[in-house]
Amino acid sequence: MIRHLRITVDGKVYDVVVEEVTEQGAPGPHVPPPA
Repeated sequence: MIRHLRITVDGKVYDVVVEEVTEQGAPGPHVPPPA
């Protein structure tokens, strides 16, 4: 997923492209059952 952000700093406009990397195949936090 790529997000396009427009940020204004001190009257200057910056176009920022942020690429969000999602970890595919990574399961949620695994909690082992109590022994």
